[in-house]
Amino acid sequence: LASSRKHARSAQLSLPMPSLFDKVGKPVKDVLSADYSLKNQVKISSVADNGTTLAGTSTKKGDGILHDVKVSFKPSDVLAVEAKVDTSGKLSFKVDYTEIQNVKVTANTSLPDVTAGDLELNYAAGGSSFATSATLSAAPKFLVSASNSSYVKGLTAAVEMSFDAASGAWTKYGVAAMFKQGDLTGTAVATDKFDTV
Repeated sequence: LASSRKHARSAQLSLPMPSLFDKVGKPVKDVLSADYSLKNQVKISSVADNGTTLAGTSTKKGDGILHDVKVSFKPSDVLAVEAKVDTSGKLSFKVDYTEIQNVKVTANTSLPDVTAGDLELNYAAGGSSFATSATLSAAPKFLVSASNSSYVKGLTAAVEMSFDAASGAWTKYGVAAMFKQGDLTGTAVATDKFDTV
């Protein structure tokens, strides 16, 4: 266990995934990294009367500068759409659907490579959370994570698993726990098939 007053050891997850598992231990990580950024970046944004947001970002990377433009809007109360184009010409889309109570469905895709996207489902209610995602490729990769903070006061436990349909094998699994009492926060994380603790 690690105290937020002293130090913390945490394992970085290697794959993009629903955020439930990665939030375990976040208070400790924030003590170490919050409010610090080494990016050379400029952002400009504007919001229209109908809620549509247009934002442009320029980021210095190495000897070059990367640019992207993003537009976000809500066609309805249960649907949110985001589109982004970057310097390389890649066009990305994200759609959130929230009509079902406690459930959010998110579709991510891009052009020209449509199979680079994924489909996510998130559920949260009563201290319990569940999330799953699947890539849009012919042999998809599935990621599942779940957490609960309602059984023991101050204790949050989470688990994650990843399955690769191409190889037919579980490629990743891990567990995490966080206990918080007053200003003391302790975390324990085991990832990479329990090889990293």
